[in-house]
Amino acid sequence: MKLNGTLYSILTATTDGARHRFTLQLHASCLIYAAHFPSQPITPGACLVQMCKELLEEAVASTLAITRLKQAKFLSAVTPGETSAIAVELADIKRLDGGEVSCQATIATASEVKSKITFTCVEI
Repeated sequence: MKLNGTLYSILTATTDGARHRFTLQLHASCLIYAAHFPSQPITPGACLVQMCKELLEEAVASTLAITRLKQAKFLSAVTPGETSAIAVELADIKRLDGGEVSCQATIATASEVKSKITFTCVEI
């Protein structure tokens, strides 16, 4: 399930050498937030990982499937009310044998890092 357009929208996308930076707008009206959790919506960790995968697809212009989640550090909650615009930076993107692509992602607000995710995908 694609989350771009439902859970979030891409406001800006820039590339600086090997780094890809995105500014995203979270959509508080998304059904996911109604379930997780109604009175205090929090972006689920699985959704943060999926968002990073979708942004990596944008960066490498390929359709990908996650094959390995090496690290997922969720340092503080990403909530649509207080952090409606978040920054995602993809770094250390490497094309590996067998059509695999690895990446390190950092999710942050203007004031703090919210999550660090390292994962590998395969082109499909």
